[in-house]
Amino acid sequence: MSEADDGVLLIVVEDSFHVAERGVIPVPPIPLAMCEKYAIAQGREVRLILPDGTEQRTFIAGVEFFSRGVGRTILLPLPFGQVPKGTRILLIT
Repeated sequence: MSEADDGVLLIVVEDSFHVAERGVIPVPPIPLAMCEKYAIAQGREVRLILPDGTEQRTFIAGVEFFSRGVGRTILLPLPFGQVPKGTRILLIT
């Protein structure tokens, strides 16, 4: 399955942070223009392609403003360590 067949690339993870009892926040933030164009919102399904090639589907558990005009960060309901650096996050369309 190719990325073009199953989603829009939102970000390639450079780092991630864990929020206790909530999940993982991958960074960088998703650019604001992309958030608006694709209606990034809680409940939207995403596909993770990890650096080793394995894939996982999950959903956006929360959306927060990162910095005025820069973009938004997303919260994924996953344990810390499951979204390593280099993971591609695609919005399922």
